[in-house]
Amino acid sequence: MVKKSNFTVDLLKILFILFVLFYHHPDYLGFIIFNMPKDLFSAFGNLGVAGFIILSGFGLTYSALREKRKKLNLSEFFKKRVVRILPLYYVALIVYIALHSKISLANFLSHIFLINVFIPEFAHNPGSLWFVGIIVQLYIVFPLLLHLLKKNPKLLAASSIAIFIITRYLISLNIYLKDSLGNWLPQFSFGMFLALIVYDNKSKLTLKSKIKYSFLLFVAGITLVSLMLLYRHNIITPDLAKIGAPLVHILYFIAGYHILGKINTLFKGQIKKILLTISYGTFCIFLFHRPIWAVFQKVWFSLGSENNTYKILFIIAVGLLTIFITGFYIQKSYDFLVRKLSRKQ
Repeated sequence: MVKKSNFTVDLLKILFILFVLFYHHPDYLGFIIFNMPKDLFSAFGNLGVAGFIILSGFGLTYSALREKRKKLNLSEFFKKRVVRILPLYYVALIVYIALHSKISLANFLSHIFLINVFIPEFAHNPGSLWFVGIIVQLYIVFPLLLHLLKKNPKLLAASSIAIFIITRYLISLNIYLKDSLGNWLPQFSFGMFLALIVYDNKSKLTLKSKIKYSFLLFVAGITLVSLMLLYRHNIITPDLAKIGAPLVHILYFIAGYHILGKINTLFKGQIKKILLTISYGTFCIFLFHRPIWAVFQKVWFSLGSENNTYKILFIIAVGLLTIFITGFYIQKSYDFLVRKLSRKQ
């Protein structure tokens, strides 16, 4: 069960990083490959980020449950998170500035202290590093969320929804909180609930729970349709309409989880090894893909070619291969360095 679930998670990581990469490719290619509608295209980026946040909640919770401790060791937990995230993040930040885009000193410092996610002009400049700011916020509150999950899961669910709704309301008042933990808490909490279900080996639903599950999907569907109609008739603002976003993210995640869980046994041998390699490097792929693509873009411009077919092959095909290989080796080298330093202590 654990092995199957872990490989399903590996496949989900690959799916979500592909969503993110697909969403970012026009910045370097100059056009969208499949010429799809803007709203549909934007969905890939949202689903990719939401998927990684759900997986973060899942991974942290599953690891904590496997340790079978009554209380989370806070110093050990935060030390692991800092070592896992921050050094690579700071390296990525420097690489961004060197190869991708120059930023002001104030912007640089806001990224160093991870407060850029609360400053509109700095939040998404440079690139995709704002995601780390959200993850760190969720890591900070995770011990409290885990305590609620164990003691009062209903309160965790209700609190997550309430905080999200309040956050969306504040965003509608032009308060910049779209990159705050409150805007992503339902997805993270769902990942925690999913980890609890998998850990307890309750992934097979009984007839009674299937009825409840179907009713939940029905209510979610009605809610989404209602929000869309209210938005279309200008009864609510776009920001308030996005209250339905977590439902969309969670429903798509459930679909992906079940589909990949069914087909993951099809991947064997060398293909499975390649997929595991990509999954292992997803965090570094996320951190470094924009600077790598920026280099490829500059090289292409220097060649002076206008052939879009060759441009797609160079920036997308060769670029993606380079991104995957580089992400894997950066992660592998960093993990080797961490292990070596830990042995000396």
